[in-house]
Amino acid sequence: MDTIWFYEDLALPPDSLEDFTRMARSLPADEMSELAGLLELHPAELSRGHTQAIDQALRQRLKGTIVVHVPHHRPLTPEEAAAQMLAHGYMVKFGLEFNLKDLHACGWRFTDAWFRTNFTGGPQEQFRVVAVLPERLYEGEPRKVSFKLSPSIGLGEANAELGEAGVEMTGQVAPVMLGFLGEEQRSPYWELRTGPKPIEGIYNFCALVEAPAGSRLSVEVLAEADVQVKKWGFPVGPQERAWGRRIEPYQIS
Repeated sequence: MDTIWFYEDLALPPDSLEDFTRMARSLPADEMSELAGLLELHPAELSRGHTQAIDQALRQRLKGTIVVHVPHHRPLTPEEAAAQMLAHGYMVKFGLEFNLKDLHACGWRFTDAWFRTNFTGGPQEQFRVVAVLPERLYEGEPRKVSFKLSPSIGLGEANAELGEAGVEMTGQVAPVMLGFLGEEQRSPYWELRTGPKPIEGIYNFCALVEAPAGSRLSVEVLAEADVQVKKWGFPVGPQERAWGRRIEPYQIS
Protein backbone atom coordinates (compact mmCIF):
# COMPACT_ATOMS: atom_id res chain seq x y z
CA MET A 1 0.00 0.00 0.00
CA ASP A 2 1.36 3.41 -0.97
CA THR A 3 2.07 5.95 1.77
CA ILE A 4 1.86 9.70 1.30
CA TRP A 5 5.30 11.29 1.39
CA PHE A 6 4.30 14.93 0.94
CA TYR A 7 1.91 17.30 -0.78
CA GLU A 8 3.54 19.50 -3.41
CA ASP A 9 3.12 23.18 -2.49
CA LEU A 10 1.87 24.62 -5.77
CA ALA A 11 2.08 28.28 -6.73
CA LEU A 12 2.55 30.45 -9.79
CA PRO A 13 6.18 31.40 -10.49
CA PRO A 14 6.70 35.14 -9.83
CA ASP A 15 6.92 36.08 -13.54
CA SER A 16 3.81 34.05 -14.38
CA LEU A 17 1.94 35.58 -11.44
CA GLU A 18 2.65 39.06 -12.78
CA ASP A 19 1.53 38.00 -16.27
CA PHE A 20 -1.62 36.41 -14.87
CA THR A 21 -2.41 39.55 -12.87
CA ARG A 22 -2.00 41.77 -15.94
CA MET A 23 -4.19 39.44 -17.97
CA ALA A 24 -6.91 39.43 -15.30
CA ARG A 25 -6.94 43.24 -15.11
CA SER A 26 -7.47 43.49 -18.87
CA LEU A 27 -10.52 41.21 -18.98
CA PRO A 28 -14.00 42.51 -19.79
CA ALA A 29 -16.17 42.95 -16.71
CA ASP A 30 -18.18 39.75 -17.26
CA GLU A 31 -15.09 37.57 -17.74
CA MET A 32 -13.34 39.21 -14.80
CA SER A 33 -16.34 38.42 -12.63
CA GLU A 34 -16.33 34.79 -13.81
CA LEU A 35 -12.60 34.36 -13.11
CA ALA A 36 -12.96 36.01 -9.71
CA GLY A 37 -15.69 33.53 -8.85
CA LEU A 38 -13.48 30.59 -9.84
CA LEU A 39 -10.73 31.93 -7.57
CA GLU A 40 -13.18 32.88 -4.81
CA LEU A 41 -12.06 36.49 -5.01
CA HIS A 42 -13.93 39.78 -5.27
CA PRO A 43 -13.73 41.21 -8.83
CA ALA A 44 -12.19 44.36 -7.39
CA GLU A 45 -9.15 42.36 -6.27
CA LEU A 46 -8.56 41.39 -9.90
CA SER A 47 -9.28 44.80 -11.36
CA ARG A 48 -6.87 46.44 -8.93
CA GLY A 49 -4.17 43.85 -9.58
CA HIS A 50 -3.87 42.61 -6.00
CA THR A 51 -1.07 40.16 -6.71
CA GLN A 52 -0.86 38.89 -3.14
CA ALA A 53 -4.58 38.11 -3.01
CA ILE A 54 -4.41 36.28 -6.36
CA ASP A 55 -1.36 34.30 -5.22
CA GLN A 56 -3.04 33.26 -1.96
CA ALA A 57 -6.25 32.33 -3.77
CA LEU A 58 -4.44 30.08 -6.23
CA ARG A 59 -2.39 28.46 -3.47
CA GLN A 60 -5.50 27.73 -1.45
CA ARG A 61 -7.44 26.31 -4.38
CA LEU A 62 -4.55 24.03 -5.42
CA LYS A 63 -3.52 22.96 -1.91
CA GLY A 64 -3.14 19.20 -1.68
CA THR A 65 -3.98 18.55 -5.32
CA ILE A 66 -0.65 16.87 -6.20
CA VAL A 67 0.29 14.10 -3.77
CA VAL A 68 3.71 12.39 -3.87
CA HIS A 69 3.95 8.84 -2.50
CA VAL A 70 6.93 7.39 -0.67
CA PRO A 71 9.08 5.57 -3.27
CA HIS A 72 9.76 1.83 -3.11
CA HIS A 73 12.96 0.10 -4.16
CA ARG A 74 14.54 -3.33 -4.22
CA PRO A 75 17.80 -4.82 -5.53
CA LEU A 76 17.63 -6.65 -8.81
CA THR A 77 17.87 -10.41 -8.54
CA PRO A 78 20.92 -11.99 -10.20
CA GLU A 79 18.63 -13.21 -12.98
CA GLU A 80 17.15 -9.75 -13.57
CA ALA A 81 20.58 -8.10 -13.58
CA ALA A 82 21.94 -10.69 -16.01
CA ALA A 83 18.96 -10.17 -18.33
CA GLN A 84 19.87 -6.48 -18.55
CA MET A 85 23.65 -7.19 -18.73
CA LEU A 86 24.23 -5.46 -15.40
CA ALA A 87 26.41 -6.59 -12.52
CA HIS A 88 24.03 -5.12 -9.94
CA GLY A 89 21.26 -2.58 -9.74
CA TYR A 90 18.01 -1.42 -8.21
CA MET A 91 14.45 -0.99 -9.31
CA VAL A 92 12.92 2.22 -7.90
CA LYS A 93 9.19 2.82 -8.14
CA PHE A 94 7.56 6.25 -7.72
CA GLY A 95 3.93 7.19 -7.24
CA LEU A 96 2.17 10.47 -7.93
CA GLU A 97 -1.48 11.39 -7.47
CA PHE A 98 -3.38 14.22 -9.15
CA ASN A 99 -6.59 15.06 -7.32
CA LEU A 100 -8.44 18.30 -8.06
CA LYS A 101 -11.33 17.06 -5.90
CA ASP A 102 -14.41 19.21 -6.43
CA LEU A 103 -12.54 21.71 -8.62
CA HIS A 104 -13.26 19.56 -11.71
CA ALA A 105 -16.91 20.57 -11.48
CA CYS A 106 -15.84 24.22 -11.60
CA GLY A 107 -13.80 23.77 -14.78
CA TRP A 108 -10.33 23.15 -13.32
CA ARG A 109 -8.02 20.54 -14.83
CA PHE A 110 -4.36 19.63 -15.25
CA THR A 111 -3.41 19.86 -18.93
CA ASP A 112 0.27 18.89 -18.70
CA ALA A 113 2.44 17.68 -15.85
CA TRP A 114 6.07 16.83 -15.12
CA PHE A 115 7.52 14.50 -12.52
CA ARG A 116 11.24 15.09 -11.96
CA THR A 117 13.73 13.08 -9.90
CA ASN A 118 17.36 13.53 -8.95
CA PHE A 119 19.58 10.62 -7.84
CA THR A 120 22.73 11.36 -5.82
CA GLY A 121 25.45 9.33 -4.12
CA GLY A 122 28.76 9.74 -2.33
CA PRO A 123 31.85 11.11 -4.09
CA GLN A 124 33.00 7.62 -5.02
CA GLU A 125 29.62 6.20 -6.00
CA GLN A 126 29.41 5.06 -9.62
CA PHE A 127 25.83 4.73 -10.81
CA ARG A 128 23.49 5.63 -13.65
CA VAL A 129 19.85 5.25 -14.62
CA VAL A 130 19.70 2.80 -17.52
CA ALA A 131 15.93 2.66 -18.15
CA VAL A 132 12.71 4.45 -17.27
CA LEU A 133 9.14 3.21 -17.50
CA PRO A 134 6.91 4.36 -19.03
CA GLU A 135 9.35 5.62 -21.64
CA ARG A 136 7.16 6.38 -24.62
CA LEU A 137 3.40 5.97 -24.73
CA TYR A 138 1.30 7.89 -27.22
CA GLU A 139 -2.16 6.42 -27.25
CA GLY A 140 -4.66 4.26 -25.45
CA GLU A 141 -7.01 4.57 -22.53
CA PRO A 142 -5.72 5.05 -18.97
CA ARG A 143 -5.05 1.54 -17.69
CA LYS A 144 -3.13 -0.39 -15.09
CA VAL A 145 0.16 -1.81 -16.29
CA SER A 146 2.95 -4.10 -15.19
CA PHE A 147 6.68 -3.39 -15.42
CA LYS A 148 8.54 -6.49 -16.57
CA LEU A 149 12.30 -6.97 -16.48
CA SER A 150 12.74 -10.39 -18.00
CA PRO A 151 13.63 -11.19 -20.67
CA SER A 152 13.49 -7.52 -21.62
CA ILE A 153 12.18 -4.32 -20.08
CA GLY A 154 8.65 -3.52 -21.13
CA LEU A 155 5.10 -2.65 -20.23
CA GLY A 156 2.27 -5.12 -20.18
CA GLU A 157 -1.31 -5.19 -19.00
CA ALA A 158 -1.72 -5.60 -15.26
CA ASN A 159 -2.43 -9.12 -14.06
CA ALA A 160 -0.48 -10.50 -17.04
CA GLU A 161 2.03 -13.21 -16.24
CA LEU A 162 5.12 -11.61 -14.71
CA GLY A 163 7.22 -14.71 -14.30
CA GLU A 164 10.03 -14.43 -11.79
CA ALA A 165 10.90 -10.83 -12.60
CA GLY A 166 8.50 -7.95 -12.55
CA VAL A 167 6.41 -5.60 -10.47
CA GLU A 168 2.85 -4.47 -11.00
CA MET A 169 2.41 -0.71 -11.23
CA THR A 170 -0.81 -0.11 -9.35
CA GLY A 171 -1.67 3.20 -10.96
CA GLN A 172 -2.44 4.10 -14.53
CA VAL A 173 -0.76 5.47 -17.62
CA ALA A 174 -2.00 8.53 -19.47
CA PRO A 175 -2.71 8.72 -23.21
CA VAL A 176 0.65 10.46 -23.64
CA MET A 177 3.56 9.78 -21.28
CA LEU A 178 7.22 10.34 -22.13
CA GLY A 179 10.18 9.32 -19.99
CA PHE A 180 13.73 10.71 -20.13
CA LEU A 181 16.99 9.59 -18.50
CA GLY A 182 17.92 13.18 -17.67
CA GLU A 183 21.25 14.90 -17.18
CA GLU A 184 24.17 12.44 -16.92
CA GLN A 185 21.55 9.66 -16.62
CA ARG A 186 21.00 10.67 -12.99
CA SER A 187 17.95 12.93 -13.19
CA PRO A 188 15.18 10.99 -14.92
CA TYR A 189 11.86 12.72 -15.47
CA TRP A 190 8.50 12.09 -17.04
CA GLU A 191 6.11 14.30 -18.98
CA LEU A 192 2.35 13.71 -18.97
CA ARG A 193 0.05 15.29 -21.54
CA THR A 194 -3.69 15.28 -21.36
CA GLY A 195 -5.89 13.72 -24.03
CA PRO A 196 -9.56 12.74 -24.13
CA LYS A 197 -9.15 11.79 -20.46
CA PRO A 198 -7.93 14.34 -17.90
CA ILE A 199 -4.76 13.94 -15.88
CA GLU A 200 -6.13 12.65 -12.59
CA GLY A 201 -5.68 9.74 -10.22
CA ILE A 202 -2.54 7.76 -9.37
CA TYR A 203 0.37 7.39 -11.81
CA ASN A 204 3.40 5.17 -11.30
CA PHE A 205 6.90 5.48 -12.71
CA CYS A 206 9.89 3.13 -12.48
CA ALA A 207 13.61 3.73 -12.86
CA LEU A 208 16.20 1.00 -13.30
CA VAL A 209 19.47 2.09 -11.68
CA GLU A 210 22.82 0.43 -12.31
CA ALA A 211 24.94 0.62 -9.17
CA PRO A 212 27.49 -1.62 -7.42
CA ALA A 213 26.35 -3.77 -4.50
CA GLY A 214 26.51 -1.84 -1.24
CA SER A 215 25.95 1.54 -2.88
CA ARG A 216 24.24 4.20 -0.80
CA LEU A 217 22.12 6.38 -3.04
CA SER A 218 19.35 8.88 -2.43
CA VAL A 219 16.69 10.45 -4.60
CA GLU A 220 14.66 13.64 -4.48
CA VAL A 221 11.50 14.33 -6.47
CA LEU A 222 9.54 17.33 -7.72
CA ALA A 223 6.15 17.68 -9.39
CA GLU A 224 4.77 20.57 -11.44
CA ALA A 225 1.92 21.10 -13.87
CA ASP A 226 -0.01 23.37 -16.17
CA VAL A 227 -3.50 24.16 -14.91
CA GLN A 228 -6.48 25.28 -16.94
CA VAL A 229 -9.47 27.02 -15.36
CA LYS A 230 -12.21 27.20 -17.97
CA LYS A 231 -10.39 29.14 -20.74
CA TRP A 232 -7.51 30.46 -18.63
CA GLY A 233 -4.28 28.50 -18.26
CA PHE A 234 -1.13 28.94 -16.21
CA PRO A 235 1.86 26.92 -14.87
CA VAL A 236 2.18 25.96 -11.20
CA GLY A 237 5.00 24.34 -9.29
CA PRO A 238 6.77 24.26 -5.93
CA GLN A 239 8.16 27.45 -4.42
CA GLU A 240 11.44 25.69 -3.63
CA ARG A 241 12.88 23.97 -6.70
CA ALA A 242 16.57 23.63 -5.78
CA TRP A 243 17.71 20.06 -5.16
CA GLY A 244 19.09 19.68 -1.66
CA ARG A 245 16.80 22.37 -0.26
CA ARG A 246 13.48 20.59 -0.44
CA ILE A 247 12.41 17.59 1.62
CA GLU A 248 14.72 14.93 3.06
CA PRO A 249 15.75 12.59 0.21
CA TYR A 250 14.60 9.00 0.03
CA GLN A 251 17.44 6.59 0.81
CA ILE A 252 18.35 3.61 -1.40
CA SER A 253 20.77 0.95 -0.17
